[in-house]
Amino acid sequence: IYSLLNKIIAQKSAFGFTNIQDSFFSVSPTISIADEYLFYDDFHPTTTAHKLIAESVLLAIKDQFCQNSIMLNLLALAVGTSIRQRQLKKPAFRH
Repeated sequence: IYSLLNKIIAQKSAFGFTNIQDSFFSVSPTISIADEYLFYDDFHPTTTAHKLIAESVLLAIKDQFCQNSIMLNLLALAVGTSIRQRQLKKPAFRH
């Protein structure tokens, strides 16, 4: 989130913001321009900023989930292969 906010501050117009320093609530009660502000008040991001944060977090989670999923599949394959090799090496039980 910190790096995203730094990107927004560095390139505010690329993200659709015109004001990144003032809070919307302190400047204008006109809702139609709220999306041009980064912050609604002293603490809370506007809806547009919140959406960007959520999208960024979802991408990070998705990337992490995919990496973990691949690792789990590889681990399962290795364990399965190891078990199968042990089974093939054991002599057959005969009565």
